[in-house]
This record gives sequence, structure tokens and C-alpha cells, in this order.
Amino acid sequence: MKNFIKKSTLSFLLLTAISTATDAQNITHLREITLQDFDKIQVSLDTEVIVLKSKRNHVTLVGDSSYIASLPVLVEDGTLEFTYAYESQNKLSKVLIEYTDLEHATTGGTGTYYFHNIKEDRLVVFNPYASVKLTGNTNHIRVVSQQGKTDVTALTTLEEAMYIGETAELVAVELD
Repeated sequence: MKNFIKKSTLSFLLLTAISTATDAQNITHLREITLQDFDKIQVSLDTEVIVLKSKRNHVTLVGDSSYIASLPVLVEDGTLEFTYAYESQNKLSKVLIEYTDLEHATTGGTGTYYFHNIKEDRLVVFNPYASVKLTGNTNHIRVVSQQGKTDVTALTTLEEAMYIGETAELVAVELD
């Protein structure tokens, strides 16, 4: 009987260790990346993305540690680029993009993009399918959206141009 209890206890401990090791592969981590200067963003993500005016150019990825460690984040010709691969669904849970200057943003995928604290003279946002919320101030903004949802209720502008497709949605402050 003692032998059975020892073997059962050892088996239980071994199974616990194996399941813990398996779970460790799916642990959520942060990956922080300091970037060179960029003024354009071109990302395609199916997750929550926060884009924030800051004093630095920086990206923070939150997700599966093995996935975010290998996700290529590039700045080429002043454009921040990265794409979330569909086959890696649920491995990236959140992205924070901090920028010093922004002129153009292309939002791809079906994610939700929050642009907070905008303080730009001119900004162009191309939003084919995603959900985008813009807050802050800009003198001139141009939004192009074919099928996405764009919320500009918390954005103050002097001049705006909105090109919204038939199946897209624009949420804006209604003027009297």
C-alpha cells in the first residue's frame, strides 16, 4: 500500500510538472521595442491597438512569449510596419504604439485601434476594415474607410475630409 501511495504521489507530481511546463509555453509576456523615428504606421492586426502621442518612438507587444519574441517589427523609410499572422490568432492580445510625429496611418485587419492624444498638424488615416477611434486635436485630417468603423466624436479639427464607403460607418458629432 505504501508503495502504491508513493507511485501515485510521484505520478501526480510528474503530471503537474508536465502540465506546468506546457502552460509555460502560453504565458503572456511583454516585449518592449525602442524604434528609430517614423511618421507613418502601416499595421494589420486583429487585436486591440493603442496608438499614443508620446516623447518616444516605442512599441509594446502583449501576448504569447514565444510568438511576440519572433514577431518582426520594422521601421523602413519612416514607416512602422508589422503584420499579425492569421495562423497565430490569439497569440497577440494587445499592442501599444508610441510615436513622436505621425502623418499617415494605415490600419489593417479587424482589430480595434485607439488613437489617443493626437496633436498633429495633418493626419491621414486609411481604415479599410478595422474599428478606429480618434481623440485629440489636428488642424487637417483625411479619413478613408471602405468598410471600417471610424469614430471621430472626440477629435477636434479645423478641416476634415471623410471618404466613407457604403458599408463603412462614421461616428461624428452632429452639428446644429
